[in-house]
Amino acid sequence: MYTLQVSKAHAFLAFVARLCMSCIFLVSAFLKMMHWPDYAVMMANHGLPAVPALLSVAIIIELVCGLMLLTGVMARFGSLLLILYLIPVTFVMHNIWTVPPDQVMTQLINMFKNLAIMGGLFMVSAFGPGPLIIQEKWGQVVKEDQKSTDSGSKQSPSGLAGVT
Repeated sequence: MYTLQVSKAHAFLAFVARLCMSCIFLVSAFLKMMHWPDYAVMMANHGLPAVPALLSVAIIIELVCGLMLLTGVMARFGSLLLILYLIPVTFVMHNIWTVPPDQVMTQLINMFKNLAIMGGLFMVSAFGPGPLIIQEKWGQVVKEDQKSTDSGSKQSPSGLAGVT
């Protein structure tokens, strides 16, 4: 195991990264709820079956996992679920091989945007949410190293030993 020293600036930047990544999922879930018929038609036009069920699942995944990412609570698990969600979404909704030529560039940009988001999610999965998380009980903001010190363990929940 290796030791990673994290400054206050690094802790803040890790939180900002999680905030930025979570926004796209939380806003997307909200828009899907507010504009259900439009999203249902779009999904049907892409040939998806059982649109109401898939749209409901998409909203739940984006909302729950987006909140996990934002708060840092179970962020690794939420990140992995979002990666698994984004893989089929990217191939079905941004399929550059089947769109008209005038839409290829837009869909290519959206496909690479999803790949970039997956890269950030892989980072959270690999290294954890960072030192600033929302504690699982009572919603208190704590540092991860505080949690590991309180429990007597030298390893933080992010999997990194000696986070300070």
